[in-house]
Amino acid sequence: MSQGTKTTLMVIAGSVIFLAFAVTVVLMILPPGATEGPTSPDIASVTPAVRPGSDESDPSPALPEVDSTEPSERDKSKPAPRISPRPKPVNVDPDDLKAALAVVVQLGARVTEISQDDHTLEIDFHLEGRQISDDDLVHLSKIPNIVRLNLANTKVTGSGLRHISHMQSLTHLYLQNSDITDDGLKHLESLGGLSYINLYKAPVTNDGLRHLKKIRSLRKVYLWESKVTESGAKELAASLPRAVIHLEDVVTPD
Repeated sequence: MSQGTKTTLMVIAGSVIFLAFAVTVVLMILPPGATEGPTSPDIASVTPAVRPGSDESDPSPALPEVDSTEPSERDKSKPAPRISPRPKPVNVDPDDLKAALAVVVQLGARVTEISQDDHTLEIDFHLEGRQISDDDLVHLSKIPNIVRLNLANTKVTGSGLRHISHMQSLTHLYLQNSDITDDGLKHLESLGGLSYINLYKAPVTNDGLRHLKKIRSLRKVYLWESKVTESGAKELAASLPRAVIHLEDVVTPD
């Protein structure tokens, strides 16, 4: 081995020894635990809970605990909360909506916004809408989120009700002193959110009640001075046990 090679090896060995000495000194100076990584609680304390796909600056609140109790184990003495149907968002051209509302108002309707949160509406023709026809109701099909519709004292017949058969947001329908007959009630069978209907003095008979029996959401039905008999009202009450049926008095099934 040449003299130059020996010198190179001695330099390398000296460097390794010096590096080991330096590392030992550094470890002696650092406080205990300084070389360990953060624990799980430490990470949790500095990492916000973020909804997947959301802006990281918008941390989501902690999720509520889920009640996993079986229904049979719950306190059955407490009635289940009744949840009113919420209108589903409907995409409507703003110009079409504005035009439809203008026509409806021109026909004598009073339009009232019930809630600014979901823009639900009440449309009332009963004061000045006697001149409206079945065909005029086509304009209602262009107006979303109608919750209450009052066609009392109008000349609307059952044929006109086809224009409202799609209104899943509708909960209250006033048809008192109208020309609605048995056959026209078939257009209401699809109204899954309808809870109230008033047929006072409408020419509806027992035969028309077969259509109301299919509206399981009904809770109040008014049949004063219609052509419905007590026996027909009792059959309706039996088919809709959660509804209150009014004839002259409240009718209960036999």
